[in-house]
Amino acid sequence: MKKVGTDTVNAAVLGAVIGGTIVRLPGRESTALGIGLNARGALEIVIASVGLSLGVLNGASYTVVVLMAMATSMMAPPLLRRALRDWPGTDAEQARLKREEALAVNLVVRTDRVLVPSRGGPQSMLAAQILDLAWPSTTEVSVLAAGPDADEELLVPIAGLLGERSPQLVVRSGDDVGQAVIAEAKLGYGAIVIGLETGPGEGEVPGWVTEVIARTQIPVVLVRRPRLLDRRTPWAFGRALVPVSGGARARAAQEIAFGISSAIGTDTVIAHIAPPGQVTGDGAVESGAFGATPTTTATRVGEGVLGDAFLRALSAGARVQTIERVSASPAEQIVALAREVAADVVIIGATRRTVGDEQFLGATPTEVLRHCDATVVAVVLPESSNG
Repeated sequence: MKKVGTDTVNAAVLGAVIGGTIVRLPGRESTALGIGLNARGALEIVIASVGLSLGVLNGASYTVVVLMAMATSMMAPPLLRRALRDWPGTDAEQARLKREEALAVNLVVRTDRVLVPSRGGPQSMLAAQILDLAWPSTTEVSVLAAGPDADEELLVPIAGLLGERSPQLVVRSGDDVGQAVIAEAKLGYGAIVIGLETGPGEGEVPGWVTEVIARTQIPVVLVRRPRLLDRRTPWAFGRALVPVSGGARARAAQEIAFGISSAIGTDTVIAHIAPPGQVTGDGAVESGAFGATPTTTATRVGEGVLGDAFLRALSAGARVQTIERVSASPAEQIVALAREVAADVVIIGATRRTVGDEQFLGATPTEVLRHCDATVVAVVLPESSNG
């Protein structure tokens, strides 16, 4: 009986190794699988007790089964440690762990549920597309119709675009759209993505959106449609421009840009706009557009910021290049750069600030929203964020 038990244990490990080899699992993983499956545990003891009570097992065979369950359970931990010592796992597993590690420290692009207020128009379609590209496929999404004419039918196009995510459709009727969005946002969301219209007053954030920004403590992503382009079908993003600095708001913008790039291969241009008069080492001279002062292109601060962003992009699997410009007006330089590199989308960070009774996103994001022809994504962090 003892030999039968030993043979059973050996056969289970050998079977796991052979099976793992057939399906092309690494040898160590196959061995660990066999060891883990061999840990009989309490279930084996229960089975032995039932067998003894039914007369299927005699005293000797019952003892062997119980001892085998105890021995395999006690042997499993040290054998697994030995089998998996210094083994980092497969490339796919390492990539998964890196993604999870990055998501855990992200400011905006995380695994928390995301809210998309929508009226079914092209601006909402664009906002949903940005979300779908930038956020992990496992992130849950709720699409909200709010206001006096709220109707689930308005959400059907967005639901189709986000079909693989199986979005939850929410309808909140009432006169105050802002209040409806704020009430829904309190139910455990990690971010809000809002589409902005172009046209008269473009670049001006609507009052209800300003109210949402002021009264929620989660990031709000504003997606303004490109000018001179009116369509409901998905947009193409061949090149993205991302202005960077050393703050949290720039990191938040990079998260969205690198998510889009890793999803569809968008070329990402990381740009640092340095103020005039900063001089360092290489002696190259370049003039920025819109009245920038000629000066050397690189600053130590700029090199550090661009280097950090470049490494972050590579870690995210994004396609990236870096540019540094010198200008007294960052907003004008960003608009000019967007034209120069033919950017389809400009992604910029902002931190909401209260000035008197008004909410202010900062001069640079506001001017880019007003004057840039491309799609603009403004990632607005809570006032408490250090940006």
